Amino acid sequence: PAEASAGARPEPAAPGGVGEADALFCAAHCLERGLHGCEQDFAKAAEMYLCAAEGGHTAAMWRRGELAEYGRGMEQDEEEAVRWYRRAADAGFSQAQSSLALMLEEGRGCEHDDDEAFRWHLAASEQGSALSQYCAACCLLEGRGTPKDEAEARRWLRLSADAGFGPAARKLQGRDDDEEEDKEEGGGGEEPAPLLGLAERIARQLQELRDDDADAVLEELLAEVPGLLELMGDGSDDEEAGTLTGRA
Repeated sequence: PAEASAGARPEPAAPGGVGEADALFCAAHCLERGLHGCEQDFAKAAEMYLCAAEGGHTAAMWRRGELAEYGRGMEQDEEEAVRWYRRAADAGFSQAQSSLALMLEEGRGCEHDDDEAFRWHLAASEQGSALSQYCAACCLLEGRGTPKDEAEARRWLRLSADAGFGPAARKLQGRDDDEEEDKEEGGGGEEPAPLLGLAERIARQLQELRDDDADAVLEELLAEVPGLLELMGDGSDDEEAGTLTGRA
């Protein structure tokens, strides 16, 4: 066969080929996970992710960032992690957006910034990241990096829970339980007012009856509405009856 001309294109996965970064990423992934007959080797994986990341591969940027964050196969370097996370996040890679948001929340490898962290969580949430949906909800509940918004927080919690993210399901259940308790406590707190009005009306009516009739009616009412006794203080039943009827 004739020799290839000097300007011939390289093979896609060969150095300089359009698929070189993809090939490097795939090889790095196999080395990181120990897949397809590859022995797990974090150091080699980190090197290949770096090559792929430098070639513009966004997923490789994210993976290089994570290895740098946790010091797997390389020296731990949170600043480098943030750099790669940010490049991939700017390119729209949701996992990197979540990772960058978490670094910003904790001020690791960068300045602490709740406002920017929330924006990245929101960006990842809109792409379906259950983790960031949960984190965005927490920010909205606490007013961290954004104004408080219970309704919006619940919306993100529900989406995250529906995606199977356990912490979101538990937090949502906890919010529902707290709300139910508040309703029950609120209902108990409102009961004395209408009961007090009822007691006053009964007292006026009983004053028009003879003593024996009034006592009989009052005993029936107290049997049906025990709360009337509680409104009249700590005295004896006879004293309370007298207070209600206006008789000593």
